[in-house]
Amino acid sequence: MTTTTTTSTSTHIHTDDAASTSTDGLESWFGPHVRSPLVRVAEVVAIFGLGATAYIHLTEMSDKFSEVPYLGVGYGLMSIACVVSIYLLVRGDRRGFALGGATCLATFAGFVLTRTVGLPGSMDDIGNWSESIGTWSLVFEGLVIVVAATVLGLQRRQVSATA
Repeated sequence: MTTTTTTSTSTHIHTDDAASTSTDGLESWFGPHVRSPLVRVAEVVAIFGLGATAYIHLTEMSDKFSEVPYLGVGYGLMSIACVVSIYLLVRGDRRGFALGGATCLATFAGFVLTRTVGLPGSMDDIGNWSESIGTWSLVFEGLVIVVAATVLGLQRRQVSATA
């Protein structure tokens, strides 16, 4: 449905057509852009988890640069990806869930690798599972992973059901 409103200074055209209201080009993957109250709660939870994850890694970044420089760079890039994800989520862009979930999944896997087999130049944390800042990081990363997977999975299922 299209409506036209004319005032003395301008004309506004509003369309209710679902194809014309989507701006992210991801309709075929994620479906029409709908932000239900539940999705908005998920966005807030993900934003909180991403912010905490970025904060934790930013506080540890200077130590990593001096110990293992490539891990310091990784911490910085991961923090940037968290901030970009937060920005996307604040705008209601579902790609924030995809980027945030993938970032936290990679970070979670990196933590597990450093504690099990180690990484090149970083073997001193093998078996060090009791570091509290690392545990908190896993909690926040896990939270983001679960929320992102749930929201994206539900949206994907909704698209399949309507197709």
